[in-house]
Amino acid sequence: MMGDDIFIENYYFVTVVFMWFLHVGFMCYEAGVSRRKNVMSTAIKNIMTIAVVTPAFYYAGWWTYLCMPEGFIPSVGDPLHGPECTWGNPWGELMGPNIGDHVMAVFWAAFLLFSWTTGSIMSGATIERIRVTAYLVLTVFLGAFVWIIGAPLGLELARLAGHPLRVPRFRRLGSGARHCRALRPRGVVQSGAADRRVR
Repeated sequence: MMGDDIFIENYYFVTVVFMWFLHVGFMCYEAGVSRRKNVMSTAIKNIMTIAVVTPAFYYAGWWTYLCMPEGFIPSVGDPLHGPECTWGNPWGELMGPNIGDHVMAVFWAAFLLFSWTTGSIMSGATIERIRVTAYLVLTVFLGAFVWIIGAPLGLELARLAGHPLRVPRFRRLGSGARHCRALRPRGVVQSGAADRRVR
């Protein structure tokens, strides 16, 4: 049994490392699509996604995931989900190095990478149409809060429906929700760019 746990932890850890290469690919694609004068701005935008979303997700996003399993209302006093709120506190024992629990850090890293992915999807949707500062504010909001509120909702609905989480339609539903949330600001940014062109 112990060997299986080590295999699962190593599998997810290696998967997290490979998922990091997604962002290298996103940055290369966006730099290739951008005009020459905007290549550095595009690269900085993608690098800053990691630097800005990581602390926001550490301090607020993981707590949001663990503490809001049924929507926008925190379950702090709930006897069923209440203890999970303390697991995501940045000063809690599970958020630091913990030899007794390796799985929490691995799943935190995987969810952090999904937060980066949400920001990178929005970055690709708004190539050369958004200022870096505006992008960073939007990507913190999307990566640390918006998509993470939908993640526990989807898992809770799957649990209530009695379906195992390995059912492919729930994975497709989750990825579709993340992409839709990441692409929603594109319409706002592009409508603003269209207004500037008309004037």
